[in-house]
This record gives sequence, C-alpha cells and structure tokens, in this order.
Amino acid sequence: MHTFSSLLQKQQFSILIEHLTHLAPQPSLSHLAGYPCVMTLADRVHSDDDPAPLDRAQHGASELEKVLHFSGKGRDIKDF
Repeated sequence: MHTFSSLLQKQQFSILIEHLTHLAPQPSLSHLAGYPCVMTLADRVHSDDDPAPLDRAQHGASELEKVLHFSGKGRDIKDF
C-alpha cells in the first residue's frame, strides 16, 4: 500500500474505485480526471459463494495496488 499511504501522507485527493468480488474482474484506472486512483476490493456479500477480497486480490494484476475492504457481512471475527 505504498502508493495509497503516500497519497494520504501528502493529503493528495485520490479516488478509490471499488470492485465487487462477485463480479468478473474489471480493469482498474490509475488516474481519472487527473487524480490518482486506487483499486479497492469489497466483500459486499452477494451469495455464500462469493470470493473473498484476499483471494481476488491474489489473482489480480500484481502491478496494481489493492485496498481490501472487509465489511464483516456474514463473517465471524476468526475469518479476518
């Protein structure tokens, strides 16, 4: 998360683009309207068979930084 941390430290406005894990992987933008973008993977539960954000992140493009979002829906604390 070096890029995102750097953006936060610089107080640089940035755009987080949320990708839902139950949908097919989509290309992610690095910039939009001149602002840096960061890909997020969310676990908004669609069904019990949805891939976890961590699993989806490991199969995504390695050059893209990913922020994992765990909402906790339908998961126990041990799952984190």
